[in-house]
Amino acid sequence: MSALIRFEKVAVTPPGWEAPLFHEVSFSVAGGELLALTGPSGTGKTLLLKAACGLVPISAGSIFVGEESIDQAGDIELFAIRRRIGMLFQQGALFDTLSVLQNVAFPLLRRGISQDLARERALIELERVSLSRAKDLLPAELSGGMRKRVGIARALVADPPVALFDEPIAGLDPVTGARILDLVRTACDNRGVAAIVVGHETDTLLPACDSAGILLGGNLAHFETALAARQAKDPAVRQLMTGSLEGPL
Repeated sequence: MSALIRFEKVAVTPPGWEAPLFHEVSFSVAGGELLALTGPSGTGKTLLLKAACGLVPISAGSIFVGEESIDQAGDIELFAIRRRIGMLFQQGALFDTLSVLQNVAFPLLRRGISQDLARERALIELERVSLSRAKDLLPAELSGGMRKRVGIARALVADPPVALFDEPIAGLDPVTGARILDLVRTACDNRGVAAIVVGHETDTLLPACDSAGILLGGNLAHFETALAARQAKDPAVRQLMTGSLEGPL
């Protein structure tokens, strides 16, 4: 399938910085593909996802969703592009005073969909993540894994062609983390979503993914398969994959 999101020589300079945190980052993700984005803490993984949504400006290069350039879009065009992207933020970003069902329905209501239809579609999405019985609970009443699943349901309820997941399995036990990734994997396989998932838990993350990008030292090493990342000869990549104390990191 063709690329639904692509990065071409992208650089991002955080506010207050004089130089980019990373530069010339290039890769693409096709429909149905799940890409793992990993790397040491502080290398800009979350920043890259925010740039993909137009939430932070890029310093150089271009980001395309379909054939539309985020960095060249005006406010109206950017709003339309963002509607084609589902996003799970690192801390979930659920509305504390809304129920699970209301949280998931929120993106649909923002699009002008009727209350009844938004509720129906939100219930279908909650069923997909096995949370239909929790529809009336508030976020504070949920476990960490349940909150992640609500965030995934909300990210996918509007059927976006592109979905970005920031640390969806952070802080979860390996079994729960694997179940969360299976939900993302299913969305890619059954709905043709192009997805990027950020994480450090490579033992759990990589087996679920088709490809991998590793941010190291301001550059991105892109691997066509997750297996290639695990077998990389670069000593920094190997250290990151194994968690060894010995190496350049």
